[in-house]
Amino acid sequence: MRPPDHPLPWFGARKRFAPPDVARRDRIVALVGKMLDLNKRLATAAPHEKEVLARTNDATDREIDRTERALLPDIRKERGQQGIIMGS
Repeated sequence: MRPPDHPLPWFGARKRFAPPDVARRDRIVALVGKMLDLNKRLATAAPHEKEVLARTNDATDREIDRTERALLPDIRKERGQQGIIMGS
C-alpha cells in the first residue's frame, strides 16, 4: 500500500476500481516502468540513439496522460466532485 501522501493515491488500492479501471491502472504502472527504463537508457545512449529514445519517451508520456485522463471521470464520480483534479 502506498503512503497516504502519494500524489496518485489510487495506485495502491485495487479494490476501489471496477475491472476496466484496474486495467487502466495496470497500464499506467507498466508505462511508468517503461519510461523509467527509457530514461536510464537515454543517459548512456549514443548520440544517434538519444533522439529515438527521447521520442519514444515523449510518446510514452503522452500515452500515460491519455490513460490517466480516462480514469479521472470515474474518480470524480466516485468522490462526487465536479472541480478540477490534477490539472485536467
